[in-house]
Amino acid sequence: MSQAAVHSMFEIVCRLFAPLSRGQLCRCCTAMVTCAILVLNALPAAAQSNRESIAVIIGNKNYKRSNPKTHDVAFAHNDAAAMRTFVIERLGYRASNVIFITDATLGKMREVFGSDSNPEGQLWN
Repeated sequence: MSQAAVHSMFEIVCRLFAPLSRGQLCRCCTAMVTCAILVLNALPAAAQSNRESIAVIIGNKNYKRSNPKTHDVAFAHNDAAAMRTFVIERLGYRASNVIFITDATLGKMREVFGSDSNPEGQLWN
């Protein structure tokens, strides 16, 4: 998906949620995540093993360090942990093949994914 498409989707979501207060938005997001977890947990375990697959799961909760006007995402760490459990238990990934990061810094992202000048990040191996 192109950066322009992602930006367009972001603009649409912002317009949809603009009338909501911060509390309403938090409750709405919590309800959506809860529904997603319930649906995902109802799925049967993967019929085919994903033992050689790799997943990168990032849960960024703390944003105020980079922008004081940005609100923290209260449940991001819990949501990421739930996704890690789902990927291992339901999709059959080996725990050692799941890279789990909370509050990823630019340096940590480059360490995992690499950069233009050094593409050999953790995923390279």
